[in-house]
Amino acid sequence: MLFASIYYVGRSHPHNLFHISLFFVLNLFILAGILINKIKATGNKLFLLTSLFIMLVAYPAYQRQEALTSVFKEKMRLFRLGSIFIPETKQVFGNKYQQEIDLINKNFPDSKILILSDDDSYLYYLLQKKNYLNFNPQILNFAKSDLNFSLGQLLDECPKKIVADCRLFNRCQYSHPVNQTYVYVQPYIFEKLSGDCNIRYEPEQCTSHLCIGSAR
Repeated sequence: MLFASIYYVGRSHPHNLFHISLFFVLNLFILAGILINKIKATGNKLFLLTSLFIMLVAYPAYQRQEALTSVFKEKMRLFRLGSIFIPETKQVFGNKYQQEIDLINKNFPDSKILILSDDDSYLYYLLQKKNYLNFNPQILNFAKSDLNFSLGQLLDECPKKIVADCRLFNRCQYSHPVNQTYVYVQPYIFEKLSGDCNIRYEPEQCTSHLCIGSAR
């Protein structure tokens, strides 16, 4: 159980605080148990137990209540507006990528485009555009054989304009996608597209997240 969040059979994932927080909590309880057994004075033991109760029970319960209250208030606000059943994800991505959506609609009148981004699935949905790739999302391109199948139609048509993560054109250090993936496959797709189509894409217009690349 302790190692289930760290290692999966056949696959290892990058650690983060959420995954390993169980170990911190476990060590904290072990330390508390040792201290309680060693403290003989009733007053000191009572102080320690009170502190642990406040830190591990009372404060988290209060924070949880605050979070639930905030969620309830937001749901009531949406209910009064008649928007209770509108997906929140659409609003989140719409607000984040509003500038990019306007820019893409202005430069890509066709129904089919290529978007090289970690948030590609959501962007295609918001734009109501068709995808050149056979895999959606792009993170599904795990192996070389997957990539060859995914890019089949794209390499046949070799579009002169694409939408790509600003990192691919060295216009940003990080594009801050909403979808935090553990594999960044877009550079491999971009490199294969440029090489097989013999096209050099240059940034034409960029935002803080995406760039429009044109063939040169």
